[in-house]
Amino acid sequence: SLEISHSASMGRGVMATEDIRPGQVLVVEDPYVSVLNGKKYDLRCYFCSSRNFAMIACETCTYVMYCNEECRTKSWNLGHKFECHIMPRLVHMSFGPLVLVSMRILLKAKSQHSSWDVMFKMIESIEKETDPKLKGFTLDTDNVSTYDVDKYAPIYMLENNMEKWDENS
Repeated sequence: SLEISHSASMGRGVMATEDIRPGQVLVVEDPYVSVLNGKKYDLRCYFCSSRNFAMIACETCTYVMYCNEECRTKSWNLGHKFECHIMPRLVHMSFGPLVLVSMRILLKAKSQHSSWDVMFKMIESIEKETDPKLKGFTLDTDNVSTYDVDKYAPIYMLENNMEKWDENS
């Protein structure tokens, strides 16, 4: 029902190739990273964002809560082990979600590569792709271009619209 397309004015996107019924599920994917609004740390699971009235705390910091041990462990392994030690500063300095998302993306991207050099080589290789439809695709084990939403390459190649940002805001 869908195909990847590219236009000069809109960039890369997904285009319907046939009529789509209202309510028809086309794609389901988990976010690469997510963050909670700081005001929700005590109301929602820091990992999955679900609401729970019997939360468990991080074993190291007093800032975040989890709905269960599985979420606490996954969060720790995906980067809270680094955030945890600087949570007091992050909370005190009132960093917004954009700063936290950026930090999480960096932490997850680094965790997916054995070294910074390996990560930078991957970035160099995807930047060399000339077909705009394939920007952010990586080669799988069969040497086939694959769009894997759990990898850093598609995130790195997202349009950033930097030319539209107001440097004063």
